[in-house]
Amino acid sequence: MKGQRTAEELMKFGFGYANDIVSGRIVSGSQVILMCQKFISEYENQDDDESLYYFSENAAGKVLMLDGKLQHYKGRWAGELFYLEPFQIFIIMCVFGWRIKANGKRRYTRVYLEMARKNGKTFFAALLAIYMLIFDGEGAPEIYCSATKRDQARIVFNDIGAIVKKSKFLSNILKVFKTSIVNESTFGKIEALSSESSSLDGLNISLSLCDEVHQWPTRDLYDVLITGMGWRDNPIIMSITTAGFDRTSLCWKLHDRAVKISEGILPDKGFFGMIWTIDEDDDIADPDVWKKANPCLGVSKSRDTLVSALDDIEADPSAANSIKRLHFGLWTRASSSYIKAEKWRDCGVYKFDIEELKGRKCYAG
Repeated sequence: MKGQRTAEELMKFGFGYANDIVSGRIVSGSQVILMCQKFISEYENQDDDESLYYFSENAAGKVLMLDGKLQHYKGRWAGELFYLEPFQIFIIMCVFGWRIKANGKRRYTRVYLEMARKNGKTFFAALLAIYMLIFDGEGAPEIYCSATKRDQARIVFNDIGAIVKKSKFLSNILKVFKTSIVNESTFGKIEALSSESSSLDGLNISLSLCDEVHQWPTRDLYDVLITGMGWRDNPIIMSITTAGFDRTSLCWKLHDRAVKISEGILPDKGFFGMIWTIDEDDDIADPDVWKKANPCLGVSKSRDTLVSALDDIEADPSAANSIKRLHFGLWTRASSSYIKAEKWRDCGVYKFDIEELKGRKCYAG
């Protein structure tokens, strides 16, 4: 039992996470290492005249104080309190802690988080939505759980509703209806929003949680959400997803931007992105690299799950691509593959005499 942890204690975990990543004490992929290095460098140099940003421990601490206040409602943790993991604390510190020196507004308005399945994405998103609805200080906040399909958009919305109902404290503040969760004291609301919604006009977005962006066929909804943020001082559009396979998609463009920012190729300009994935030259069968894509490994995701996934690839090679994406954070070139990559490569070194093929049937694909 972790008990009540102060904001100061929690931030020590966040700083510790960044330092452990950079030092190699926590095995991590290259993009996460670069982002942790970026955070440490900017934090240490925030008092320089050239720095445009400052870190507000008070702003980050307000969000962190929801740690240990919400209850799980399903699965083996049903009824237990939700405690933030160090990597989640680090995300909150980055997104809510960094401020612009010129005006005090939040530095980041666009957030991209990519990690393998079952790493606590949904509950983390729910915590942020509840904070923004009650404690962010915004008048009449509008929070949307967004996806291109109505059923997908309602997944996070339904989870938030269930979390609210499990909490006596939240139930006294918020009312859960079929299509909305309402804070009457601030005239705020949380709703599910999809491309199938009857109207996307008139949005005044405080927070949009974009679920599984790798499934979004176009960027149309994303652009509508961006334009709906224009009247807010501190809006956030947060995309939380697993890896995809379409390298012409919105998701790939967000992924690519996050990589280029971490590498210093692009300035961040209000964009924060972290990508938990094994590196391309890693062997997915090596348990030592699994945490690169699964920051909640051993907490919300078991090693047995990954062992079973590798067994599935051995039994059915066509499952390889989806398993690489969903469990190891690797972008693939297609949603599935029929032939194992190593077997395909072996064909390239096969030696034969072309004269032996004359007169025989030929099949080509």
